[in-house]
Amino acid sequence: MKTITTLVGSVGGDPEQGTLPDGRAFANLRLAVNPSYYDRAQDAWVDGDASWYDVRAYGALATHLGTSVKKGDPLVVHGELIVRPWENGTRSGIAVEVIAHAAGPNLRFGTVNFARSGQSGRSASSGASSGGWDGLGSPRPEPGAAGDEGEPGMPEEQDGSGTALGPGASPEDVSGRQTAEAGAGTAPF
Repeated sequence: MKTITTLVGSVGGDPEQGTLPDGRAFANLRLAVNPSYYDRAQDAWVDGDASWYDVRAYGALATHLGTSVKKGDPLVVHGELIVRPWENGTRSGIAVEVIAHAAGPNLRFGTVNFARSGQSGRSASSGASSGGWDGLGSPRPEPGAAGDEGEPGMPEEQDGSGTALGPGASPEDVSGRQTAEAGAGTAPF
């Protein structure tokens, strides 16, 4: 089983980027999650001790994180939580990391002008069926199945925003769905 989590924090340093031997992009960053509380005695908000997480991303998400995120940015990360012990000579501890499936800015602290990445090589056919686990007719991926970017459990095709595209769906289908959702009172992203 996997433990899926969502972290809300601040980027601790500019992402480290590179390419794996198989050609996929990767990005690593540290995320500080600071709990805060209101102290009535001080009449002010007080930050608690930070918990630090290593965040790892692969494929298009890694490329987008590397070009979009810098030290100090408020970030929301959703992905698989991995906790494991480590030992280095006389020192030991617990390593906590998240393999990111999705990430984005925390809009509580500012605004963003979203720009979609290119859609080269995608089919422009229409007629995606409704339903499916992602609302676009895609079958639910098998546990541990690798997608086109090699992330575990991710659908085979995604548009530039990370939204899964079902068989025969195009980015225009996703835009139509987001517009419909927006009209129903939910945010388009």
